[in-house]
Amino acid sequence: MLVEDNEATNITNTRLLKGMNIANDVVATSNGKEAIAYLKDALERNQRFPELIFLGLYMPIMNGLDFFKELNSLFKNREGKPEVVLLSRSNSVTEIEIAKKLGAHHH
Repeated sequence: MLVEDNEATNITNTRLLKGMNIANDVVATSNGKEAIAYLKDALERNQRFPELIFLGLYMPIMNGLDFFKELNSLFKNREGKPEVVLLSRSNSVTEIEIAKKLGAHHH
């Protein structure tokens, strides 16, 4: 899953992930709220949900850190929480540290 408000970035990353055989299916969302809604729906319907999420930090409606908090809440009592990789040009040590404390695997 891509959670990023830049459509060109989502198109490029979708092509890369598929071309490198990292993912067969890629879901691209434009903000954290849209991504959480997708995940909630998949969980409620017992459908497959993404195993890996590439997350932007700066997005309208719901930013990456707020998304992370919602994701942690959503998977609080569930197994199989997706791994999250920050997809951001941010060099803010504070934001990166907060994201890592929330569970980000890489930046």
